[in-house]
Amino acid sequence: MHHHRRRDYCAARIFVSILAMALLAACAIRIEPPQDARLIAELEALALDTQTLFAGGESFSPDALEGREEIYARLAARAAAIRLLAEARPAPSGPISDHIRAATQPAEDRIVEMIGRAPDGGGEGGRDLSNATAAFMTDYLGALERLRARDRAAEAPGLPSSTTEIARLALEDALRDALFYERTILNRNR
Repeated sequence: MHHHRRRDYCAARIFVSILAMALLAACAIRIEPPQDARLIAELEALALDTQTLFAGGESFSPDALEGREEIYARLAARAAAIRLLAEARPAPSGPISDHIRAATQPAEDRIVEMIGRAPDGGGEGGRDLSNATAAFMTDYLGALERLRARDRAAEAPGLPSSTTEIARLALEDALRDALFYERTILNRNR
């Protein structure tokens, strides 16, 4: 009888050890893209340019629209370039990471079924939720385009400060989320 307990105890220890090793190995599997210092630098530059738009002290008056159009175009081009870089970054692939992504798809489908599809950022491509930085840049471009459209339609004396404040907050949120994702979540040294 004593011999069977010892054998059962050894089998249980081996099973727990194998299970622990498998769980630890699963923690090391990477399902996100690698951190890219170039994207972080571009996001930081975009954040500075965005703050410059709002920190100029000028009101968003119709007579200064021509100068802001150039700024809007530069911001949109930079954000679109960041989105393109993020989309071009290869995601890790392999049988285990592919299974993990496939396992999360039904949950994403149920969320979309319950709350609907996320906006696509003004028709410039879909919102790829598996690539967070690209999705945040889609949000940024959508907020920037809404601000630009309201700025074009504004009559004297120009955009109300509440509109520009809401736009600033929307743009900052997208940039903050993208920077947090790139700096913190993708940082393997943390």
